[in-house]
Amino acid sequence: RCSVFKSNHGFLLIEHLLALAITSILILTLTQLLPMIDNYQSNLDKVTSQEMSTLTTQLQKEAQRATHFSYRSPTFSVHLKNGSIATYFISNHRLMRQIDGKGGEVALYDCDKLTATIHHDESATLTLISSVGDIYSIYLSSTLLPLELEELDEE
Repeated sequence: RCSVFKSNHGFLLIEHLLALAITSILILTLTQLLPMIDNYQSNLDKVTSQEMSTLTTQLQKEAQRATHFSYRSPTFSVHLKNGSIATYFISNHRLMRQIDGKGGEVALYDCDKLTATIHHDESATLTLISSVGDIYSIYLSSTLLPLELEELDEE
């Protein structure tokens, strides 16, 4: 004869209550975390002031070493004194930077549009529109304006 163990009892009431309590805690935790996750994601889509400051500094340093600027939509170019050309353009919601048409580094994320106004060969204004519609303008000049120094009279 074959003996089969049969159990006539199922889960106890305490086991059911414990499983219900654990499930309730998990659901409560998830409902509290969802707004935080959504807020974190929306913050990732924004260009921060630190990112803009870094980009502005980089562009201004390049501009000071430039002979002139050019803009042919959608590409802005900084023609450097050493013969190189730094090119900026939008690709896949990113502002990309290339030197002499080679390589490519991301200069700024979450950027949808780049336009430039060339005032004359030695100055330009870049306008960037972010993915959320924020507009940023960067003024560039290849000439360093002389500072007026005041002479102090020693008496």
